[in-house]
Amino acid sequence: MPELDIFDQKRGLSFLSPILLYARMAFPKDERAYKAFVAAVIADVCAEAPEQLPDVPTSFITALRQGHDGDPVDSALRVAQFEGFAAGSMLLTILQLEKGYPKLATFENAYNLVGVKCLRMGLTSSRTSLYNAWRNLMSVAHLWTAHIMLRADSGHDPQLINGYADGMAAENGNGILHFLALAEALRAAGELKMINKKQKKTCEPLLDPCETWRVPHNLQLPDITLCVPSLANEEHELLVGLR
Repeated sequence: MPELDIFDQKRGLSFLSPILLYARMAFPKDERAYKAFVAAVIADVCAEAPEQLPDVPTSFITALRQGHDGDPVDSALRVAQFEGFAAGSMLLTILQLEKGYPKLATFENAYNLVGVKCLRMGLTSSRTSLYNAWRNLMSVAHLWTAHIMLRADSGHDPQLINGYADGMAAENGNGILHFLALAEALRAAGELKMINKKQKKTCEPLLDPCETWRVPHNLQLPDITLCVPSLANEEHELLVGLR
């Protein structure tokens, strides 16, 4: 199981931690895009020479010196923002169904509910795009679900993120530990939930324990109790037609 690398050179949390966290949420599999995104953010935030910043890992300093092609990274980030929202919504919806309608906690019903949610938010989606989102970002879906839940609790619109600064609004400062604690609780719930995946006869964990990103084992997190919100009224109404 991979561990999130959110520490600075001194193995502590710093201004760089939420940047590294968000970059991994956007690019869990693409190391090149991950490093290019972090380098681009550091270049924006830090006007001074990167070698004067002891918190910045050497690999990102190298990426800065080599330069980065912003357009492909920006384009990939826009895709990742939609897919992150979709994957996080998929996980949240299945856990909500498990809470209120256990027999309806299936991928098929989650696709339907998330598709309607996207439509109401003015987002273009299809069964294929939602499937691809889940496949591409399943390993960080719990992080996106935590982001969606915290932004909803704070009164912010939980839809697509407009830039990394807005995306880190709920995760920066001391709140990063609460964010990670919530994400870990969601990861545990997702790994415990057994679900029948498409074209397979046996049930498997909703989140694969071998692939899902988790917090560093030596990071102390606050104790929290996971409280999955109930489905919205309009989602209850839609479920009537699915039963």
